[in-house]
Amino acid sequence: MDLLKEMSGTSTKPDVSFYGTVVWGLCEQNKLEEAKALVGEMKKCGIEANHIIYTALIDAYFKRGNESEALKLLEQMQDLRIVPTVVTYCALIDGLCKSGLIDKVSYFFKRMSDMGLQPNVLVYTALIDGLCRNNCLEEAEKLFDEMLIKRMAPDRAAYTSLMDGNLKHGKLHEAFSLRDKMVEIGFELDLPIYGSLIWGLCKVGQVQEARNLLSEMIEKGVFPDEAVYLCIINKYHDLGYMTEANELRNEMIKRGLVNGNKDSVESNVRT
Repeated sequence: MDLLKEMSGTSTKPDVSFYGTVVWGLCEQNKLEEAKALVGEMKKCGIEANHIIYTALIDAYFKRGNESEALKLLEQMQDLRIVPTVVTYCALIDGLCKSGLIDKVSYFFKRMSDMGLQPNVLVYTALIDGLCRNNCLEEAEKLFDEMLIKRMAPDRAAYTSLMDGNLKHGKLHEAFSLRDKMVEIGFELDLPIYGSLIWGLCKVGQVQEARNLLSEMIEKGVFPDEAVYLCIINKYHDLGYMTEANELRNEMIKRGLVNGNKDSVESNVRT
């Protein structure tokens, strides 16, 4: 914004590309009001917003939880005959998924094809993640398979989302198959992945397998956080394995994940 003020006193006038960069940056910093004000200033100068600016605003409105305003902006694009891009639809689909509006997501995903736009990996990943979050595992698996048929390489986020979806449905074999495939193609397993797998094992009562996986992640240099430890400790409590639960509590204290005494751990353990 300071640069715009400096430019106002010179012969150099900002164009739509310059405004687009500034609006995008403001939206990334969650300064939506400033971004809107800048768009208003553009219009006063006779400069119309382009697809980049509209996409940035749509994404920002979704992140604010204002789905209706985001969709209004899409309608404005259509009225002004501004053609949405794949990036626009990626922001739209991701926002709708995170808002739980899955019925609208399917419509816009189909509309992409009708417009001749080919969904990229980011679009597929956003949709797979949204479907898994909303317990639509079967549809997510179909999209994942569709990516493979199209010879598109799913990214880490797509694998992780589908793995989480399977774990939520108690489908451990499928989840661990995805884990194995990730390792095979070169993805390193991180804390969120190990944490999800351990949660899934504990959910179905396979606490010893969860404990083994905990040991594996530590051996590979991936260090568990408090949530991972408590997941296993709570399951040990549920099953009456108090000795094993105490061992893990002591391990937590040694790793500095708590304030250094058993009482602080006990307060976080479900009894």
